[in-house]
Amino acid sequence: MAKTLKERTTFREVTTEGKIKVNNRPEGQVPIGKIVQQLRKDDSVLPKSVNEFKEQSKSMNEDYIDNLKIAVENGKKVFNKNFFISVLTKSERLLEGVYRNYFHPRITCPDPNYDQALYHYNHKKEDLEFIWVVPDNNVCSHMYVNRYNPSKEDLQLLSFVVDFIEGRLHVKQVEYNKNIEANL
Repeated sequence: MAKTLKERTTFREVTTEGKIKVNNRPEGQVPIGKIVQQLRKDDSVLPKSVNEFKEQSKSMNEDYIDNLKIAVENGKKVFNKNFFISVLTKSERLLEGVYRNYFHPRITCPDPNYDQALYHYNHKKEDLEFIWVVPDNNVCSHMYVNRYNPSKEDLQLLSFVVDFIEGRLHVKQVEYNKNIEANL
């Protein structure tokens, strides 16, 4: 049975022109676009260097661990064996300076790529192991060019950047996938 207009527009408004305006935002919640526009007025919001990138990453990842735990639980439900969790960081197309993390459990090891972190979950040990992280193209390029003068806090990230650019992460990926094929 067809719903009446009133039932269908519970979260919608009908404008004076007869168009339907969707309003799924809870009362009092501010749209993210408005927040970003307000923050962009302050130039300090967008990263200008590797150090600022790190600071922005820290603030962006407040619930990173919670989302990682959810991805592990989802992976355990889907796969009854070892699996990987690929975390892709993507920028919003329309909102500069806004990034989101996407957590994907998967059986095979993905190709290393920019803006990616990778974890391996061992089903028998119930252990999550960090494998690698690769920052964005600009940060990788900057770190690789300046690899002979790293700061102490950049050393671990620099090792992943160098391994990525010189192809060693790809070799590691191939080895992981060979082990998976051998266990099938």
